[in-house]
Amino acid sequence: MAQRELLNLGAIKACGTATAKSVPCLFSYLLQENYDESLAKNSDNLLDVLQRAGVKVIWRNNNSGCKSMCDRVTQDKDYALSSQYQCGDGACPDLALLHQLPERIRALSQPDESILVVLHQQGNHGPEYYKRSLPQYKTFLPECETNLLSDCSSEQITNAYDNAILQTDTLLDEVISITEQFSDNYDTAMVYLSDHGESLGENGVYLHGLPYWMAPAAQTEVPLFFWLSDGFKQNSGITNDCINTNQQASHDNIFDSLLSLFAVSSDAKRQQLDLFDHCRPV
Repeated sequence: MAQRELLNLGAIKACGTATAKSVPCLFSYLLQENYDESLAKNSDNLLDVLQRAGVKVIWRNNNSGCKSMCDRVTQDKDYALSSQYQCGDGACPDLALLHQLPERIRALSQPDESILVVLHQQGNHGPEYYKRSLPQYKTFLPECETNLLSDCSSEQITNAYDNAILQTDTLLDEVISITEQFSDNYDTAMVYLSDHGESLGENGVYLHGLPYWMAPAAQTEVPLFFWLSDGFKQNSGITNDCINTNQQASHDNIFDSLLSLFAVSSDAKRQQLDLFDHCRPV
């Protein structure tokens, strides 16, 4: 990933500190300040709006479900059954999310039609960080090999977490490689963001899920970055120059910015929340 040209917005503010709150919040048109769980789950979300606009939406899950956000779109539920990875204890290595993904996209591809694939990865969910990386990616040793973090040193916990980061880095690099297979005929892009952060023992705080008002930045700040094909950049005008990468973005920007990426017009779209509003085709 270090060699990839990314549009990196750095740390943005998450809507919540746990998946159950952040996933429906970031896909909803509701903002963090007025978020209502019942309203979010019973209203059109980003995926619904895109699908209604003609975008083919696929959700692949390797986490604790989509929190009702993918209920009305196609869910690939059996993608990992024939993958090369062993999926035990109800979870697979995140690389299994890519199993036969190029073939899946190719089968759906039609001229002048868009596709969105959502990969909901396990990522760095604790406390069993050591389970998030395959043996060949365990660069940082020794690592904590138990879910009892109190039995491990700070170094062991950090090593296990960093190995999981390295695994995610590999996953994202392979996602970009897959999108590049289609870049000659389509404008392709990858968007990466986390739903919440994670505490690794700073000031005695571990994991995530603290009430937002008292949660440290490690739990409330998450990465957001984009990779765009050359054709996408040329046709959309999106570059580092037209995005204020120093602005304090948040999950509130996701709904409107993704509509912009797909060039979808909607009465629900708010120009002031579109990260790409100042970008124009060259």
